[in-house]
Amino acid sequence: MIDEDQRQQRTFKDRERETARLLSDEGCHVSARPEGQRPDADVRHPRRDHTTPTEFTTPEKSVAASLRDKSRDVSGSHAEYELLVDCRGRSHVTADTARRDLDNHVEGTQPFDRIRVVGDGFDWEYRRHPPKHEDKVRSYAEESQRLRDAEAERRKAQVRTNVDSARTRPPEYVASEIGERPPDGPAADRWDTTVARVETYRADHGVTDRASALGPRNTPDPVRNKDREDARLAIESYRARSREQERGR
Repeated sequence: MIDEDQRQQRTFKDRERETARLLSDEGCHVSARPEGQRPDADVRHPRRDHTTPTEFTTPEKSVAASLRDKSRDVSGSHAEYELLVDCRGRSHVTADTARRDLDNHVEGTQPFDRIRVVGDGFDWEYRRHPPKHEDKVRSYAEESQRLRDAEAERRKAQVRTNVDSARTRPPEYVASEIGERPPDGPAADRWDTTVARVETYRADHGVTDRASALGPRNTPDPVRNKDREDARLAIESYRARSREQERGR
C-alpha cells in the first residue's frame, strides 16, 4: 500500500512513487513523509514489527556517486535509515558495476543499516548486521521475487474471499453502488466480475472505506487514479446492463 495525502503535502515525486510501488508489490506499507522532511518515506515491511525511515534515490551518473551523496546527506542524523537505490531503466548501471560500487562503499564508514540497489535483472542488498554465516552484501533478487509472488497471492486470495462473502452478505459499498447479486445466470456472472474488479482495485491500493467502493477520486498517484477510473467504468457498465434488462422485462 502507498499512502500519500495532498492536503498534508505528503506526496512522492514520480520516480519516488515508482520505487514506493516496488516496495508495495512486496507487501510493504509505504507512507510518504511531509514535503521537506527527510527521509522520503516510512516503510513497514511485512515481516517486521516496526516502521523504518527509508531514503529513495535514482543514480544519475553512477551508483557510487549516489551512495556518497546520500551518505553525506544523512550522516549523523539517524542511526536506522535505510537506502533504496532504484536503477531500473538506467542502462548504464549493470549488475557488476552496482555490486562493485556497493562493495566499495560499505568498506568505509557509512550511516545506513541497510542499502538495497535494485536494477534491471539484479537486486543487491547490504546489511550492517546480517544473519550469521551470511555475507554483508548478497543478492536479494530471489527473496524480493518471493515476496512479490506471496503478496500477489495474498491479494488474489483476499479478492476471492471478499467476492464469496459479498454474494450472500454484500458490504455497504457493494450494496449501494452495485446492488445485491441477481439469481444465477448471465446477470449473476456479470455481478461477480464487477465485484471482483472492485475488490481487486481495493486490494491493490489499500482501500478500506466501508461506505465507498473506490475511495477518494483524485490522488497523487496517476496509476491509482487510472485503476479507479477503470473500476468506476466497470460499475457503470454493470448498472447500464441491469437497467436494460429491467426495461426488457
